[in-house]
Amino acid sequence: MSIKKINKNQYFGYRSFLPEWETMKKFRAIGVDTFTVMVSNGLNASGRPYTKYQPVWVDDHQYDFTMVENQINDLLTAVPDAKIL
Repeated sequence: MSIKKINKNQYFGYRSFLPEWETMKKFRAIGVDTFTVMVSNGLNASGRPYTKYQPVWVDDHQYDFTMVENQINDLLTAVPDAKIL
């Protein structure tokens, strides 16, 4: 399969909540520079966490944003010039 470089007027954001670092690097190599960060606390329909990261909501009115920082840092380690949604 041949992948062509994305032109300037096409937009695409790649998810990071179930990170595939090598795939992200490949997307970046063809011009994708925007990645999404999902701050999550819930489970999906099959009862599994949406993300590989620990929940942000840890108690009633209590949040631990360390998990968000970890997710962003992991993304920037893989794609240092990523733009983040």
